[in-house]
Amino acid sequence: MLDPFAHMAATLRGTAPPALLSRAEATAARLARAAEVLRQDGAPDALAVAEVLEQWLQCGGDLGAMLGAKVARGKRNELPHNRLRRGTLAAMLVSIVADEHGRVPDPRHAANDLSDALRRHPAVVDMIREQTGVARVPTSVKALLTLLHGAE
Repeated sequence: MLDPFAHMAATLRGTAPPALLSRAEATAARLARAAEVLRQDGAPDALAVAEVLEQWLQCGGDLGAMLGAKVARGKRNELPHNRLRRGTLAAMLVSIVADEHGRVPDPRHAANDLSDALRRHPAVVDMIREQTGVARVPTSVKALLTLLHGAE
């Protein structure tokens, strides 16, 4: 029988045979190698990430939070990829209203018009969802108004 401590040490050194690695051990080995590559890069940002990876491999914890990539509870819309999706969604909704009216009207009127249109035409909602990558297209006047104010 293989000594589990020796096996884990070999895993962290990257010398354990691949067939003996569990999924978690293989991930730990990949992250250890990534930390080495980042250290060799020498750039300050790369060194900072390498330090966090090494600390996480030794102590565990929440890697996302340690890297500073975890947002506070209720702030997921502040993540860069979500902000981009919301911006794309807002731009698409503004263009729909502009096409219909020939100009971008007051956001309150635009929100009312959009709410009515989106509720009458679910296929448009599906198309918007596919093109922007958002999980849920808002249809309430209040949500649309908030979204359109963010696009100004």
